[in-house]
Amino acid sequence: MDVFPSVRIFASEEGIHGLYNSKTNLSLFFESPYIFSGQNCCTLVNNQICTPLSTVIVEAYYTPGHDVSSMVFAINNECLFTGDSYLPGNKIITSFPGSNKEMEINSSEFIKSMISKYRYIYPGHGNFVII
Repeated sequence: MDVFPSVRIFASEEGIHGLYNSKTNLSLFFESPYIFSGQNCCTLVNNQICTPLSTVIVEAYYTPGHDVSSMVFAINNECLFTGDSYLPGNKIITSFPGSNKEMEINSSEFIKSMISKYRYIYPGHGNFVII
């Protein structure tokens, strides 16, 4: 983010809060704690549609569980970016501060119910999936 200071950040309210707190974003526990210093943040709420570029339509869905700030993003009704909220073939970790097992179960069910609507699934780890 320091390399591209004018980039806009799209995240949940909890995610944006975490950018400004090295304990919340867990960077405090690593070699280089990080606190965001920019102001170009756009708070997204559940089921919100935004158009960061004229040809890109983003639908944001709140999917807490792995983290209270977790969201998935659908792009142009074709791609779904799931981050750590959905990792095909892997269990979602809910042992971090801010994790919640019950919320993760609900979010996983929601994500699984919408997967078939998209051609490409991009999880936070591993390879992308073509449906």
